[in-house]
Amino acid sequence: MPGTWTVTKTKPTGQTWAWPAYLLGTSEHGRWLYTPAGAPSHTADSLAMESVQLIPDDAWWVGWWWADGSITVDATTPAAFGTASVRYVDLELGLWAKDGDYDLAGQAEYEAARASGLISDQQDRLARAAAARVGRALAERIEPFGEKGWEWLRRVRRNELHVIAHDPTWPIKFAEARDEMLPVLPAGSRVEHFGSTSVPELAAKDCIDIAVVVRRQDQFDEAIAGLESIGYETRPLAFPDDPGHVFIRRLTADSRRTHHLHLYHEGNPNLIEVLAFRDLLRTDSNARNRYQTVKLGLAEANPYDRSGYLAGKSQVVQGLLRIALARRNPGTMPD
Repeated sequence: MPGTWTVTKTKPTGQTWAWPAYLLGTSEHGRWLYTPAGAPSHTADSLAMESVQLIPDDAWWVGWWWADGSITVDATTPAAFGTASVRYVDLELGLWAKDGDYDLAGQAEYEAARASGLISDQQDRLARAAAARVGRALAERIEPFGEKGWEWLRRVRRNELHVIAHDPTWPIKFAEARDEMLPVLPAGSRVEHFGSTSVPELAAKDCIDIAVVVRRQDQFDEAIAGLESIGYETRPLAFPDDPGHVFIRRLTADSRRTHHLHLYHEGNPNLIEVLAFRDLLRTDSNARNRYQTVKLGLAEANPYDRSGYLAGKSQVVQGLLRIALARRNPGTMPD
C-alpha cells in the first residue's frame, strides 16, 4: 500500500477541504480509500466519523460509506489523481441513503451556485445525469451501492493494525479463553499462549494468539465443532499447504479481531517453530528489542495493510527463528 494519500475537495466558490486517507485498493468501480475518525482536515479540527470513500477513475461523482450506516454521494468533476493524491470539485448536488431510504441533498446550494454562474451548463447536465444514475443504483442496491462499500469497511476493521505497549491483562485474557476452550476440546488437548501478547514487555496488536494442540489430526473435527459451539469461526482455507494447521478466530460485532486460534496436532513443524520463537523472545532481551523495533516501524507504515505488515517483518522473523531453533533440541516440545 502506498501509504497516506491526500484528498482535496474544492467547492465551486473556491472553498477547499483536504484530509489524509489510506489507499485500500482498487476494483472495477475505482479506488477505495479509508479515513479514520479524528483524521485532521486542513479546514476543520478533525473528521468526526470513520469512512470508506470510493473515487471512480472517470465519473461525475464520488461516494462515501460511513460508520453510522449511511452512504453519501457527491456530484463532482472527474477526479484528478497524482502519485499519492486526488482532487475534485464538489458541485454541491448530492444524495444520502440509509436503511433503504435515499434522497437528494444540497439542492439549495446547487441552485445558488448555478444562479451565480459557478456551475456551467455542461457541468449542470453531467452532474444531474450522474445524480439520476446513482439514485437508481441506490434504490436498486446496484453495486457498488449494495455490499461492496460495506465489505471494504469491514475489511479495514479486520485488518487494522494497532501495535501498543504490552498490556498486563493479555495473559489474563488468554487464561480466560483457555479455561473456556478446554471443556469442549478432545481429551488430552493442551492450549498454549504464543505470539507477542505472550511475551512480557513486548508491544503487540491487541489480539491473543493461541495454539490449540490435539494429540492426533483425526481429532480436528471434534475440536473445531467444540470451538465453534463457543463462538469461534473456522477459516478452513487459511493454510492450504499445511493440512495439519487450521486457523480459527473470534471477532467482535464490528469485525475487529480479538483471538486468533491455530489448531495443530502434536509434532506439527509450525507449532514447534512458533513456540520456539516465543521462548526466544521471552528469554532474550536483544531479540525482543530488535523484533519490537521492526514491528513498530511497520505498523506505522502499514496501519491498514495486514499483509504488508506481515511481509515486512518476515526477514527478521526468519533470522530470529533460526536462532530460536538452534537453541532448542530439534523435534522436542516444550512442557
